[in-house]
Amino acid sequence: MQNLEHITEENFIAYGKCELAATETLAVQKHIGACEMCREKLAQKFDITKTYSA
Repeated sequence: MQNLEHITEENFIAYGKCELAATETLAVQKHIGACEMCREKLAQKFDITKTYSA
């Protein structure tokens, strides 16, 4: 995943289930830290408190 690409639905689900490879997990976390839109989507999808900041 390139940092500029938004997280796919498939990766959101896999991330939430801890099914991504370590490198993919790090890429998702890095992207979430930089992308407010994906951070919001993740928070809504998994009803979590926003713990990531830009």
